[in-house]
Amino acid sequence: MTATLERPNGTLAAISPTPENNDTKAISPFASESNFVAAQRMAKALGLASMVPQQYQGEKNLPNVMIALELAARIGASPLMVMQNLYVVHGKPSWSSSFLIACVNQSKRFTPLRFRFEGKPGSDDWGCRAIAKDKDAEEECIGSLITIKLAKAEGWYGKSGSKWQTMPEQMLMYRAAGFWARVYAPELSLGMLTREEAEDIAPPIDVTPQPMTLEPGRQKIGRKPEPAKVVPVDPVPEAETQEEQPEANEPTPDELAALDEANDLAERLGNAIEESTTLAGLQKLGGELNAAKGTLGEDLYGRLMKAWQAEYKVLGGK
Repeated sequence: MTATLERPNGTLAAISPTPENNDTKAISPFASESNFVAAQRMAKALGLASMVPQQYQGEKNLPNVMIALELAARIGASPLMVMQNLYVVHGKPSWSSSFLIACVNQSKRFTPLRFRFEGKPGSDDWGCRAIAKDKDAEEECIGSLITIKLAKAEGWYGKSGSKWQTMPEQMLMYRAAGFWARVYAPELSLGMLTREEAEDIAPPIDVTPQPMTLEPGRQKIGRKPEPAKVVPVDPVPEAETQEEQPEANEPTPDELAALDEANDLAERLGNAIEESTTLAGLQKLGGELNAAKGTLGEDLYGRLMKAWQAEYKVLGGK
């Protein structure tokens, strides 16, 4: 038999009822050097278990277990439950929707999540809201309305193999729960998407700047080749013909400096976009991106703008 202990931040930990002074706070591996050492021992033991998912098994996956331990410490959940419900989609971690709903229900800060449907079932206006009540403020927390029309507009509905077409009611509830948790209990979701949301969003675009060099003998982009001129020349002594001649159409030092500046700027903006956690910060980056369009050029600017738009949707922008 286990009891539950409510922590100051509203998260829960499963504890043994005896002894009463048992310290059950999960270890954060990155809080101190001693924690890091202790977490490694725990991670090795968990990695030997056949009951944990494959991505956590064995010595080579020890870092994955360490990250799972850190997440478990942050939300006050069992490390095993975190490993069973944490998925990597398009290179980013995400929760299963049912696990996120369970975290909200067990937090004791809110009443259990409930779902309110609106509109006519089967129509584009059919939608769902997640609702719970804040126990301290006695205030009803009403989430965003998620409709079939929204799912179609965002491209979730029409994806190949989409469960929106086969189980729309369940998907409406899952998506409504994810939106609700990121607004009212972000400390539980840690800002992460649910697995179903991550699968519906297009994979991130690689905006790593590619070297932009001019091959010897090629004309610069946008410049029409001039017709060759035939000019009679005097014979050149053999010794002079063996000297290395400069290659035609090589970029000038100023052009190379401009290319390096554009690539460095694109790399910095790309990393900043990928690491953005708030819409306000991302919007500020959008302004910086537009201001740098002349320096970046059309190709790099276009790729960065696509990445910015994808991240904007991930953070809940419309």
